[in-house]
Amino acid sequence: MAPSADAAAPAPTPPLVPLIATQLKFLLTNSSLPIKVVQIWSGCSSGRYADRFTLGIPFCLDYVYWDFLYNAMHPKVAPDVIFGQGDEGFQPLVDYDESGNGGKSCLAHWDYRDPGGLLCLVEELRLLYIEYQKKLVEKVDDARLKFEISTVLAKEGIEVSMVSSTGRSDEVKFAVPLLDLDLKMMVPGCPWKLPQKIHLQAIFPVSSSYLSVPSAPGLKLTSTPDLKSLFSVDGVKLPAWVDGMCMAEYIPTLEEDLKLQVVDASASIGCRRRFIEALAPAFGRPLEADPESHGSFHFGDFHISGMSLNA
Repeated sequence: MAPSADAAAPAPTPPLVPLIATQLKFLLTNSSLPIKVVQIWSGCSSGRYADRFTLGIPFCLDYVYWDFLYNAMHPKVAPDVIFGQGDEGFQPLVDYDESGNGGKSCLAHWDYRDPGGLLCLVEELRLLYIEYQKKLVEKVDDARLKFEISTVLAKEGIEVSMVSSTGRSDEVKFAVPLLDLDLKMMVPGCPWKLPQKIHLQAIFPVSSSYLSVPSAPGLKLTSTPDLKSLFSVDGVKLPAWVDGMCMAEYIPTLEEDLKLQVVDASASIGCRRRFIEALAPAFGRPLEADPESHGSFHFGDFHISGMSLNA
């Protein structure tokens, strides 16, 4: 039923307390991760200012959603944090106290005058959450997964998580960063704000029973959205997963193939630039150009577009 025309419109969200807004802005501007603000609200129904918000924190090729609760009456105090549903076992401050390392937390040295306080807190909690998920996965009673974990977790940047679904067997998801290349440096002048990454997602079913020939994991390549202007992983054909193979064997072959394709795509951008420069004597310098893909150019009344980088 449609609301009555006389029904009051929902009240707009009040602005954040300036001190809190400064910290949130610093976080969004300076974080190397694509953190999302999901919602902002006030802890008081009649409050002049909002003082809490939900952030989407990137983790294992997905997001975890945490609530950060400040107090508008005492904005100089560090926020409380509520973690997502299903993460009741993640209690980083309790673990700090039990290990005697509480003094190492940025919360122990919270300074409201430091605009980077929230960023420091988010980064600290995210690292602790990564370790928490690793410990959960290490407890899984699955010989194959224990072997995979022991052989690949040493690779820098790998994240793992338990995936539980109602009516389905538990799964373990690996997010493996690929290619030790500075992709931004390969495309000079590209306006990428955040680091560009390619990951292999591998999902293994959890099985406590022994299988002589375990099934292949679910494999998928993913990349940061902006990278598609240089190279799209959608068209990459993954190497076959041979029976008895493990990720420590699979990843080097995949990286070798992928590196060749990325280097070729980067070189093609240089070719397109030289092509456009060669047109300058006849058509003049481009008035407009796509700064990311270099696939669309305007020379006065003359227009070139649709130049695929993967061609």
